[in-house]
Amino acid sequence: AELDAKSAKDRLDAYIEREMLIDPDDPKRVVLDPFLFDALYHGGQAPSPSPTHLPRSEVWRVFYGRLEPWVRISGGALKGTRMEKAKMVDVGGGKKQILSSVKVSMHTESRRGHHVTVLRGLEYVGIDPHAFSDEMKSEFAASSSVQEIPQKGESTKHVYEVMLQGYWEKTLAQHLMEVYQVPKMCLEVKASGKQQEKAPKRASNVCRS
Repeated sequence: AELDAKSAKDRLDAYIEREMLIDPDDPKRVVLDPFLFDALYHGGQAPSPSPTHLPRSEVWRVFYGRLEPWVRISGGALKGTRMEKAKMVDVGGGKKQILSSVKVSMHTESRRGHHVTVLRGLEYVGIDPHAFSDEMKSEFAASSSVQEIPQKGESTKHVYEVMLQGYWEKTLAQHLMEVYQVPKMCLEVKASGKQQEKAPKRASNVCRS
């Protein structure tokens, strides 16, 4: 089957909902039934002791990493068997660019007296900006909003800007690389002086022993 990252995640989420695997005591955690456990760890090295529950974001991270190389991960606009092997991407208006020249940009600035981090270009790597904004709110308790950026000319490509209150550039970059497997060469981070995040934040819904 040929699935982009979003379709693969949708199928995983649909299975979790259908089999009612959401932990009733913690909606942000998933119960691992035998089929889901097998999908995550069959033929590999499962943690010891074997987990019975995992944070939902961790389920997706492990599941994504289990996909075989012959499964095409197109990542929306990206073409190729793996994002890191892709060469060209469609940037709208019938135009294409070399993958390494397409950047998910992050920069910090002040708007209306508030420190914010602005993220642009998620759609180029197949990530829904609205879903990503909701994820940041859920996992990091970050105040976040999304707005469409008007495009010049006849381009029909929708480009969005995700804005988070505070400095988040390190957390965003780390999250995109670890959870969504976005290659580092596709990330552009601009922050200087005092307008920098000191260190990546940890998801607030991940329980650690």
